[in-house]
Order: sequence, then structure tokens, then C-alpha cells
Amino acid sequence: MGFLRAVVSPRPGELRWRDIRVVVDRDADAIEVIVVRMHEAPVSATIRLTRRWAGGGWASALECPGCRSAANVLRLAHGELFCARCRRELTERDRRKNTKAWNELGGRHEDEFLRAILRHGGRGAGDCTALGTEMVDRDAAQAEAVVENGEGLVQVLDGRTVAEPGG
Repeated sequence: MGFLRAVVSPRPGELRWRDIRVVVDRDADAIEVIVVRMHEAPVSATIRLTRRWAGGGWASALECPGCRSAANVLRLAHGELFCARCRRELTERDRRKNTKAWNELGGRHEDEFLRAILRHGGRGAGDCTALGTEMVDRDAAQAEAVVENGEGLVQVLDGRTVAEPGG
């Protein structure tokens, strides 16, 4: 069985089977790859090749060094290449949960409300009603604060003489 010396991945931080399959020998058991990273030194690794059932036939794929399963894409994590199952990506919720919009402007409540509606078990209609009422009350309090601030601004402006345009 063959061993191909070095393949350089054209995508920063990841290795895709479709990008390298044309240069890989069909009989190769493993390949030596160089994966470039943005603003860091490139990473060199030996990746084994494997086969998996896909689309009614057997297809070549990359073997994840972490779990030894077949994968089409391996991504860098801590200087090593891993598949998506081994290297968990953050969800949209994970990325947003520490922001001001999430914590102070109602993003968390909206997310809970939508999850309660979409969930097939767990929370019932009573929980959705309670969450909805809480959201409406919070929005009403925020609207009331805006109106109070606006009324205060109008009072300040009423006390001043405003020059008419062109005069």
C-alpha cells in the first residue's frame, strides 16, 4: 500500500476530502498533510484514509484521528485535525447567550418562548402562556420607561426658546 508525501490543504484551518482527492493515490493508506492557519504556523499531520458506504457504493474518506470514523472534513482544534463529532462547533445560542441583547434586552426570554412552543414534550401550554405574559410585561415596562424619558425631554424643550428656522 502506498504513502503519499505531502498534500497542502487550500483552505485555512481545515482539510476536505474533495479538495485533495485528485492528488491522492487510490492505493494510499495514509497521507501527510500540511494545513495552514491564519496568523499561525502551519500544522503537519499524518491522516489515514478509509472507506465508507455512500450513495449506493463505497467511497474513500479521511479517518478522524480522534474517533477513527470516516469524515469528509477535518478541522483544526488545538493543533490537531478532528471531525465535526469530535470538535464541537458552537451553536447560534451558544454564541449569543453572553451578549447584552440576550441578557438584558429579552433574547433569552424569546428563545425560551420559541423553544417551549416548538417542543413536543416537556413544557405545556401553561408555560407558554406564562412566558408570553412575562415578555409582554417586560416590553410594557420598557415602553413606559421610554415614554417617561420622552415626557421629560418635552418638558425640558418647552422651557427653552427655540429659534424658528430662517429667523
